[in-house]
Amino acid sequence: MVQVKDLTELSLRDLWREVKEEEDWWGDLKQETLRVVQRLLEGAMEGELLEQLRAGRYRRTEVRRGYRNGYRERSLLTELGLVEHLRVPRDREGEYRPTVVPRYQRRQEKVNRLVREMFLCGVSTRKVKEVVTPLLGLEVSAQTVSRITRSLDGEVQRYHRRMLADSYQYLFLDGITLKVKGATGPESTT
Repeated sequence: MVQVKDLTELSLRDLWREVKEEEDWWGDLKQETLRVVQRLLEGAMEGELLEQLRAGRYRRTEVRRGYRNGYRERSLLTELGLVEHLRVPRDREGEYRPTVVPRYQRRQEKVNRLVREMFLCGVSTRKVKEVVTPLLGLEVSAQTVSRITRSLDGEVQRYHRRMLADSYQYLFLDGITLKVKGATGPESTT
């Protein structure tokens, strides 16, 4: 049984026990921030659908362009963390495409950019998970990192196929020689 002290009997030590630890405080703040972000996203999507249908819920008007058809839930990884159970409204004809949260996107573009930057700075696809998990609160698999960085392939191809100016006087070449141990013994490769 916990004994409750009178307010006049509380010491400074008793009062400090009531104060949250820093991690608890920041955790609560992050969760509340994610709830606000979820409400803002859902409100913006509701407004878009309302504008497209030109009629509010349960309103009969002459200019109505369609009807609502419930919601689908999805998760969205943002730079602030994971927004779970985001309710995306639907219309019966399936014409509504939210612009706030692009179709089939599970991550905010800033998160994709963060993963690409880490990869370009030399962090391996498997190590990205270790870096991203404490920041965003969700693991990003090596396969997801590979899918995100695949968008760089086009830029790399354009770089390799670019035209070079023909105004060079010197051409320096550099190479690496490695010894590879094969079935027949060590071989030198260039």
